[in-house]
Amino acid sequence: MQEMRVLIFSNDYREKRGYQPVRLELPAGKERIADALQRAHVKGTGYSLEYAGWPYFLTEPLEALKDSRLEEANLLAYQIQGMDEEQLGTFEGAVALRMEEDAENPVTMKELINFTYNLGSYDYYPGVRNDTELGEICIEGEMMDFLKRLPDDVIELLDPKKVGEELRRGDQGTFTLSGYVFRNGEDFQEIYGEGPCPDVPDRGSGILSVRLISLTDSDGKGVWLELPAGEEDMRQALDTLKADSFDCCLIAENRGSALPFSLAGDEDMEKLNLLAERVQEFPDNRTLAKYKAALELELCNDLDLALDIAANLDCYSFDQEMFSPARYAEYLLEEAGFDTEDPAFRRFDFEGYGERKLKEIGFASTAYGVVARNEVPFRQEYSAAQQGMKMQ
Repeated sequence: MQEMRVLIFSNDYREKRGYQPVRLELPAGKERIADALQRAHVKGTGYSLEYAGWPYFLTEPLEALKDSRLEEANLLAYQIQGMDEEQLGTFEGAVALRMEEDAENPVTMKELINFTYNLGSYDYYPGVRNDTELGEICIEGEMMDFLKRLPDDVIELLDPKKVGEELRRGDQGTFTLSGYVFRNGEDFQEIYGEGPCPDVPDRGSGILSVRLISLTDSDGKGVWLELPAGEEDMRQALDTLKADSFDCCLIAENRGSALPFSLAGDEDMEKLNLLAERVQEFPDNRTLAKYKAALELELCNDLDLALDIAANLDCYSFDQEMFSPARYAEYLLEEAGFDTEDPAFRRFDFEGYGERKLKEIGFASTAYGVVARNEVPFRQEYSAAQQGMKMQ
């Protein structure tokens, strides 16, 4: 299956200098979606989507969608991802029929989602792409009732194209690039209507999620443990792995907003749980964005340092509004009374100027905003400065 992607644009910043949309591969878990919205600097529901890499027959319907929500696009991608070739061909036919029936009105995202849940309401004949081919298989298989009553010498005189035309009209079917599709007699159920969008299964994408495998059962797929976890959840994970303690386990994979880097397989589970607790206690999304920006600033790839950063966010100054050096340069010039839309600025290097000015005040640009260490002392509880190393 091809990679289905969306580009997320903030409506507040889309036309601002230096703004870049965020690319997100779908389907995705809730934490990845939330992180993408943060990196796109989206406020509330103020964003728009552009689509890339989706099945070719969805290009026109998706381009016509103006107000689709990310959770809807995510559900559609999840449904498509689980389709085999025949199901995808049936889905293509369902979309084609809808577009033929009501060409004046664009297909809605709700309709697309409901088609994926109702593929059984359509019959699909792969490889049948025109009336002649349809007529030929109709004659060979005696698919029309009146053909069964005709002698063989009469059937040999029939025009396959006209037979196919008659059958298609009766079926109210259509041809796609991959085959022939028509509605059958099964009920069409509206799974997604006016209520909330159905959830996508979201395993292994919490604040911090780790997939554990047992050292004594290396062939096993392991088990996902969502952190922070209580004693009962941890015991249940160990029971599933048939392990006495986490010392007998390795971390095969980790996901979530608390750590953007891959863990070593033998990390301390108590520390991981503590980090998840600290991140969970952040009062708002801005604090979470500040934490992620600080991780970028410190080039953090160490659990101990991440723990200390999470407990020392008051040591960092953070501006989420400055999403790029170019934006910061524009801000400085506007504050100084310049009109940055004047033709004199047409060839001005906003990005380079902004980078130099940020460096002068000790700030670094990250995906979440600009950030810098301030004068508040950094309390090292878990991390120890290595010889010759100092915090940025």
